[in-house]
Amino acid sequence: MANAEHPLKVAALAAVGTFGVLTAIVTQWVLPTVTASLSHDIDVLKESLAAEAQKNKELQSENAALLTQVEDGKRALEIEKSALKPRYEAYSKELVGLKEQISALRLSSLFTPENPYPLGFDGIRIGDPIDKIYEAYRGKNIEKLNTLVSVDTGNEPFLRLIFQHSRTKETAGKVVSITFSYRKVKRLLNSELPRISDHWLEDSLVRNLGKPYVVGPENDCLLWRPNRNEVVYYVKGTDDFDVSGFVVMPPGCDVSDEQMKQLK
Repeated sequence: MANAEHPLKVAALAAVGTFGVLTAIVTQWVLPTVTASLSHDIDVLKESLAAEAQKNKELQSENAALLTQVEDGKRALEIEKSALKPRYEAYSKELVGLKEQISALRLSSLFTPENPYPLGFDGIRIGDPIDKIYEAYRGKNIEKLNTLVSVDTGNEPFLRLIFQHSRTKETAGKVVSITFSYRKVKRLLNSELPRISDHWLEDSLVRNLGKPYVVGPENDCLLWRPNRNEVVYYVKGTDDFDVSGFVVMPPGCDVSDEQMKQLK
């Protein structure tokens, strides 16, 4: 037994041998393999990050190019608009001039001698049934208030007509007065509507109906009697005139007894 090894010594030596083998395996095979794998993963990650960075750089470059194109387009558009503005203003001015010429031609032929009704606005006459208004101006804006019926014609030059009917037994339900208005104030507020001379209406009435009578308390109401049933009234400086009879007289056109004798 003298030469026999102690069991603990044998076990220790075996453990040391095993550890040495394991250490050799780890250092010579496991660690190099793991290190190589990690190194490969790091290289792949670096390549991926580099690719993403390059892609972002390219996108930024494309965005910058697009922004430059947009800004160039804006500048080009502004330059084009600036170049076209004088032409647009010239065309607009020319269009306004053409509209005024057309309006002037229409106005010059709107009235005919001894006819109290303007052409194109003679669908309703004194004595017509008030219900006829709704047929003649179907689709137009029509408003009724007591004995008055107003119509927004939408037609040049008399944009509004006002019809009055009576409740008296002789004229019940019939038109006894018509006001033709070219609405001066509306034209001043709306640049698209043709301008009309302040003297146009009076001049047209005098030219086609002849020399008027001057009536009213202020002697500023012009009166024509083209026939026995209809009388035309126009107060100087206003934008409308009336076709009526002696049943209804517009404000400022009251006829005195003495003036009435001259008219009959």
